Order: sequence, then C-alpha cells, then structure tokens
Amino acid sequence: MKKALPYIAIIGTSAFIGNLLVIGLGLGMYWQTLEPMEFMRQFGIQFPLLLAPTMGILLPAIIATVAMVMNTKGQPDVRKNWVIALVGLMIACTITSLAGNQISRFEYAYENYSN
Repeated sequence: MKKALPYIAIIGTSAFIGNLLVIGLGLGMYWQTLEPMEFMRQFGIQFPLLLAPTMGILLPAIIATVAMVMNTKGQPDVRKNWVIALVGLMIACTITSLAGNQISRFEYAYENYSN
C-alpha cells in the first residue's frame, strides 16, 4: 500500500484539478451567457450534480497526500514537496467551499425573489 500512496495522491490531485478546470472553463463559459437569475436557477440544479464526483475525486487525493506527508518525516526535501501539494489542495478546497457558500446565498435569494 505504501508504494501506491504517491500514485493515488498524484492521480487524485490531477483528477481534482482537471475536474475544477472543466467546471470553471467549460461550464463557466456557459454560465456567463446566462442572465443572473437564470444562472442562479441553473447552478442550483447543477451544483449537487457536480459536488458528488468532485468529492469522490478529492477524498482519496487528500487522504493519500496527508499519508505521504506523514510517511516522509525523515526525508525533509521529499516531505517539503508533499507539504506544498497538501497546502495547494487545501487552498483549492477553501476556494471551492467559499464559492459554494456564496452560491448557497444566491440560491436562497433566488428562491425568495421568485416566490
């Protein structure tokens, strides 16, 4: 299992970043063509569909990266790289969480506005 952890961490992180790029660049271009109220409606429908696969990709990446940070205690140069990868994942998670929280507010406003 120890030999598989670096591969899981790298592939999981790459898949997560790829997923975010597809959402941001692919769907983002579509969302920009919508009126604000239509965007809120569409995103309210699409967000739960995007969340499950994103978390399914992210969880193995985080677990394997944390494990690699812990497993490389005696190797400062190698550990530094895994810490950088972990910090990058945490920054991406924070940005994603903040955006999701903001969208929740939009959905609430949309529901109250449309009723």
